[in-house]
Amino acid sequence: MSGAPFAQRKHVILTTRGRKSGVPRRVTIWFVADSERAISVQHTTAAAAQWFRNLSVDPNVTVDFGAGPIAALAQPVTDPLAVQEILTRIRRKYWTAWLIRLLARGASPVAARITWPSAAPAAGIGAGSASEGGGVERALGGGEGRAGGS
Repeated sequence: MSGAPFAQRKHVILTTRGRKSGVPRRVTIWFVADSERAISVQHTTAAAAQWFRNLSVDPNVTVDFGAGPIAALAQPVTDPLAVQEILTRIRRKYWTAWLIRLLARGASPVAARITWPSAAPAAGIGAGSASEGGGVERALGGGEGRAGGS
């Protein structure tokens, strides 16, 4: 969805909680917008995606588009056709995703959909105080200089 205010961003910082340690874990990852309050993320390399394993145990995550974390809920995508649809959309947005997919032959791709109810600040996972949080509107200012990832 190109109408979401953050859709053209290059990446999102996803924070999960370690499934064993309980410690916040951050990863910079590529995404595609599903709606104004939802994104899809994916992983296609042969190494296990720790962020995916973490959110499979605890779906409470935060997403940060550049202006502070937003509390969200992640749902692993288990339908192979839906995973392929997300990968196709990722490849459309990021041309290097094609190369990564070729290098990851034999890997089992995974994907998740992440939604948030409002532009409310995050609380809990790796978030600062509520005043440091930010909504989608605030998330539009900055953070563009970080490198993308898969």
